[in-house]
Amino acid sequence: IRVSGGPLSHASSSVYVDEFPITSMGEQPDPYLVDIARVEALAGPQGTLFGASAQSGTLRIVTNKPDLEGFEAIADFSTYSGSESDTGYEISGVLNVPLVEDKFAVRFVGFSAEDAGFVDNVFGHTPDTYSGSNINYTNIQGIPAAESGTLDNAAILEDDWNGVEYAGARVAALWKINENWSATATIFHQETEVNGGYNDYNPAVGDLKTIQWNKNVRNDDWNAYSLVVEGDIGSVHLVSATSYYEREFNDITDRTVYHKHWNTLYCANSYPNIFGGFYPYFQDPATGTLISYPRYCWGPTAQSDITTVQGGTDWEDKISQEFRLSRQGEKFDWLLGLFFEDSNDDWDRRWAVPTSNDYQDSLSLVYWEIGGGSTWGAAGSGFGVGFAPDATAPWYDQDYTNWKQTAIFGEVTWRINDQWTAIVGGRAFERDTEKRYIVTNPEGRVSTTGGISAGSGSASDFVPKFSLSYQIDDAKMVYGLVTQGFRAGGTNRARGNIFYPLTYDADKLTNYELGAKTLWAGGTFQANVTLFHMAWDDYQLEVVDPSFIRCSDPEAVDPCGSPWQTVVGNSGDAHSEGIEATFVWVPADGLELGLNAIAMNAETDTPVDID
Repeated sequence: IRVSGGPLSHASSSVYVDEFPITSMGEQPDPYLVDIARVEALAGPQGTLFGASAQSGTLRIVTNKPDLEGFEAIADFSTYSGSESDTGYEISGVLNVPLVEDKFAVRFVGFSAEDAGFVDNVFGHTPDTYSGSNINYTNIQGIPAAESGTLDNAAILEDDWNGVEYAGARVAALWKINENWSATATIFHQETEVNGGYNDYNPAVGDLKTIQWNKNVRNDDWNAYSLVVEGDIGSVHLVSATSYYEREFNDITDRTVYHKHWNTLYCANSYPNIFGGFYPYFQDPATGTLISYPRYCWGPTAQSDITTVQGGTDWEDKISQEFRLSRQGEKFDWLLGLFFEDSNDDWDRRWAVPTSNDYQDSLSLVYWEIGGGSTWGAAGSGFGVGFAPDATAPWYDQDYTNWKQTAIFGEVTWRINDQWTAIVGGRAFERDTEKRYIVTNPEGRVSTTGGISAGSGSASDFVPKFSLSYQIDDAKMVYGLVTQGFRAGGTNRARGNIFYPLTYDADKLTNYELGAKTLWAGGTFQANVTLFHMAWDDYQLEVVDPSFIRCSDPEAVDPCGSPWQTVVGNSGDAHSEGIEATFVWVPADGLELGLNAIAMNAETDTPVDID
């Protein structure tokens, strides 16, 4: 779940559907697999052919294409249940229609499914004591502060509440233009709805049980449009893959326990110097109570019991174009490609939205209205009553990021003789990033500590590939290879004067590998063994920026940053090495036995110091 200051770095593995990438910066989409030809799991690094975010590999989902030769109709229905789950189902259908014999065909795919829930939301009250190390201080009038825990979740009790619903369709049209050329156009649509949260439960409550005060929901819709044209120009094969991908997903997550911690820690009855004079105080106009940090008072009073959620919406879109030329010869095969991509990743988030009351009725908003404009919250120093009439949360932020990428890639395969084969390849890329980040605190008021920040950056580099193999006989070969993968660099958002640089560079993973792939006993026993060493240079690491430490350092000269701000930095180098083995034995027709094993050691080579 992306929260304020959430994920910034790119994925380390890429996801493709047919010829186009759907890799996301945060959480990856979840294509429902219906009428699929195969799923390719390509071990990384795959940087030369699949580009950025293919360090640890690429998952490629290949769909069934329209069949020009015959009519086909498939219907499928299944249902299931379990002792601890609800009932789930799947309905899908496939219709293949050749409209022009041997020239034009259309394939329709549709599906609806539900993964049954198995976690129960059971009865419970909100936390009934102050959390953490905070002390239940007596207020200035000598009246003990009231305890919380007055609210319960009786209205949303539900068994098996974490079900997931899927619905979608795919339409593909294949036109065989002539003997050498064809074009395939495909439209994808999918909707995913998560009800009640994911598959997590609270073991302190009970096995497969949880206590939550708000319904967790998530809606994830995406569309993709693809056009692939391919054909032969003499002995050279051309592939042109054009795609447009768009996605919108929104989530609402119960965060009552988490936000209760901050509410009871900082919205406490206390004397002005209870936190060493750093935090402001505010006098509750209704009770006269002194409050240490009133922006965290999301209920009508300092001691109000509360339930809360957080969430928002993500918007993604990308246009990509790839051209590939390839040729197979007697001694040499070669491939040359160009890739262009323009993508956007935008999101917004509201943090600590009260659901037991309206934020407009909160003491937090009163503080901003009559006492929020001064360091110490003095009455009359705020922004005016009614200055934020649409505010629903004490914190709202937006992030807009655009990437433009250009790459040229290729590889050459040289069959030196009947035993030896060499492959040389590489990818040169350039990527530009622009980011704009906005914080309003509360919602509707731009923060005075880096409320609007903008940055841009660019990077270019080259990743190589080398491979040499020796074919001992028809059933045994040994090889060595060197491959690289990379994650593109980017731009941090910056509220205040951050510790780490505004931009960060691409990180690279170089894989050195020696291996053997063998068949024995007439092909009934397979043994593959691989030795590897991976060097990870300038690896990207998401951290909470330490610049806020300067705010409480009396000797600090530089201005401080904002608290709990997540940034990405190039933290140093690391490596992993080991041996991997796969054994498969087929002792009889219809019986297959397999064993996979790996021994690995991974270490960081550079100490990470953020002080």
